[in-house]
Amino acid sequence: MGMHARLGDVIIQDKAITVDKIKALHDVLETHWTEAFVNKDQNKMFDLSSVGAMSSVAFGSALRGEELAFVRHKESIEHTFKGRHHSRQPHLSVCMEGKFKTEKGRKKHFLALALLSKSGIKYGHWFIRLLWLYSTNSIRDGPMFKTKLKTNELHP
Repeated sequence: MGMHARLGDVIIQDKAITVDKIKALHDVLETHWTEAFVNKDQNKMFDLSSVGAMSSVAFGSALRGEELAFVRHKESIEHTFKGRHHSRQPHLSVCMEGKFKTEKGRKKHFLALALLSKSGIKYGHWFIRLLWLYSTNSIRDGPMFKTKLKTNELHP
């Protein structure tokens, strides 16, 4: 019995998120990002990049919400900037660190996602934008997905 069942959560199967829905979401985010970029609104750019990166990583690697909290940006940035220039298969590297099922202690796992899928989803686009925002604000370590740009607070 899983954690959610033990806590009494009612399990209702979600509807599948399709490629078209992810692309439509990213189109909407892009429109708002352009406006935020022109207005130099870093907090809005951060919020938009976070949603874009989270949706890309979750959809592209089939992660669930709890697993997204394990994504670390220090290791992800180190390996993504190498992987995106790979001659045959440009990719981003998603580093996850934490205690996973059936493992003892904290472990690191790396997931490779194509920068651009055959269906046209730009997995690297939002992820790299979020990494760029961290770099320009001198944030060098911590969880990838935070609630605020300027703090190293853990995202719940």
